[in-house]
Amino acid sequence: MADTDLDERLARGRAALLDAIEQPPLERVRSRGRALRRRRRTAMAGAAAAVVALGVLTAQPWGGPAPGRPGETPPAVPHVTVYSGSGVTVSGLEIPVAQVPDLPGTAVDAQFPDADHGFVLTGCGCRDGFARTGDGGRTWTRYRLPATDLTQVVAFDDRNLLVTGGQRDYGSADGGATWHPAERLHDRLLNGAGEGEVLRLTPARDRIAVWGRAGVLGSLAHQPEGMTVIWVAPVATATGAWWVGGRTAAGRPAVAVTTDRGRTWTTTPLSGGGATTVQVSTLGSHVYAAVLNGQRQLLAVYHSADGGRRFTRTGPTGAAPRLAGELVPLLDGRLLLTTTGHEWWVSGDDGVTFARTGGDLPSVGRLARTGAGYLAYELFSGDAGWLAASTDGTAWRKLQIR
Repeated sequence: MADTDLDERLARGRAALLDAIEQPPLERVRSRGRALRRRRRTAMAGAAAAVVALGVLTAQPWGGPAPGRPGETPPAVPHVTVYSGSGVTVSGLEIPVAQVPDLPGTAVDAQFPDADHGFVLTGCGCRDGFARTGDGGRTWTRYRLPATDLTQVVAFDDRNLLVTGGQRDYGSADGGATWHPAERLHDRLLNGAGEGEVLRLTPARDRIAVWGRAGVLGSLAHQPEGMTVIWVAPVATATGAWWVGGRTAAGRPAVAVTTDRGRTWTTTPLSGGGATTVQVSTLGSHVYAAVLNGQRQLLAVYHSADGGRRFTRTGPTGAAPRLAGELVPLLDGRLLLTTTGHEWWVSGDDGVTFARTGGDLPSVGRLARTGAGYLAYELFSGDAGWLAASTDGTAWRKLQIR
């Protein structure tokens, strides 16, 4: 009985307590429920809009076409054709070919000091064969050249450059908008190149010289011993080493390297004969020396895995292609080259053997090293000779200029 009385007293207490608490009207409860549901729907719609916007930004980068007005047909998304073979790809134009700037002549030299900024020079024999890009080759600005006989560009950065190859050299400090005569100090001797200066052959191609924004500043006082230099690397390696190639007095191929911008050199003779020149390609600590004859036949490939301290001849055995431009070491350990017959070839064994790539890669000319990677010339050689750029030698992108 005592337990029953206690339960009844507790039940009456709970009822009295609930009666004492003021309850909101039912309509207010329903109104609050509707408001909560509206807020949830608004939040979900906002999240969906954000996802759509993110997708638009991903597909349409900044600087692309602006969205049309209501009722207008949105611009078509360009279809980019991709050619491939043996793991190498070439991506085509991102705009219709009719919208591509068409320079007179065919590109004879191009330089990209960084991934965004580049310069193209054509051998048109006129003053209209020059253009500059600031967005990796997607859009271009044309500038007039100071002379009609210029065939080479030396780019120190995105604004300072030289154009050479004619009777006079010219420099620009504003990316080619204006020009001034450059110096040619043939008889001046320098201990080495300074910051922002590069190593090149003299205009007479008889000595290694220092080139700067003002022009040819002079030749190096200390040249590589025991060899005649025929080829100079277009850029230094990531560690600052500058490679050159040539022949010894006995006609043997040889390479040399400087790690102090031309003040001292280490020369390495290689075996064999019949060499006209030697070209060097590097990737990290791996150094490859390509020995060539006068027809650019690949006579030998030497490989060093320790930065060039020791070289071992690897090949080639079997078919020896004629090299157009430079050997390109790929990140997957292979070597890529293009031939004077406009074909792509690869080697998977450090140059012991080479084979043509499969797939549908387009015809191509020479491959050349620049400050931002590599350039391929005469792409689709039957169609005005396009250019393509690559940072790693594997994925190439057609530049939107011809």
